[in-house]
Amino acid sequence: PIRFFSSDKRLQAGARIALAVSMISAFLLFDASAAGAKTIAILANALLTLTGLAFIFDGSKTSKEKEINHGAALIFLVIITRFVDIFGSLVRSGMAFIAAGLLFAALAWGLNKGRKAIIANSAVKAGL
Repeated sequence: PIRFFSSDKRLQAGARIALAVSMISAFLLFDASAAGAKTIAILANALLTLTGLAFIFDGSKTSKEKEINHGAALIFLVIITRFVDIFGSLVRSGMAFIAAGLLFAALAWGLNKGRKAIIANSAVKAGL
């Protein structure tokens, strides 16, 4: 069985529901209008991002580095997929490709720095 949160059964159920709803919502896109599809996509991405934030907050509360890493990875994957969806057609030119690479490098550096700060802060709170 997949255990998302170790500290609270309600968080475990909420994470499973949020991830399942975001995946199942893809099936609603088959018969949706353009505005409906955008709304469904925004809600699914918001659910995934909120689940990632919940991973990070619970991991920092319980000093579990694995949960913090899972949350950061989930948020990073949402950001990457949204970037490719929005700016994918612009990456065909050389300068846009270089700019996208630099943006991804800056994003990865910033997320990693924030992730390490949260891990260090949770370790200090736990007295490790």
